[in-house]
Amino acid sequence: MYDICVMGVYVDDIKKAEEFYCNQLGYEIEERYGATIIELKTDGVPIVLDEIQGAYPEKPCTAMGIRTENLEAEIERLKSNGVDLIFDTPQPFPVGRFTAFRDHLGNLIELLEFNE
Repeated sequence: MYDICVMGVYVDDIKKAEEFYCNQLGYEIEERYGATIIELKTDGVPIVLDEIQGAYPEKPCTAMGIRTENLEAEIERLKSNGVDLIFDTPQPFPVGRFTAFRDHLGNLIELLEFNE
């Protein structure tokens, strides 16, 4: 069983996303990761706004992030279970590595391994 650890909201303009989520919805910024990634303060699962730069062909989109302690082993397990991965090898992100896949309806799921 996986733990949901983050909701990623991939946007085409980080400034417009910040305006909407902060000024219109009332979220506050927890942390900025460079110029294109913002983590919002929440009481539960973090929401991360990310001005995606081509990792996924369709944008904007939303992804459920789930945590793993061993990304390589999970990639192999998912492949052996017939999951069609978007990335066959771990991809870097600011605080770790990830892979991604879609469920049977096309919803984006990211499997995340965080740096210690």
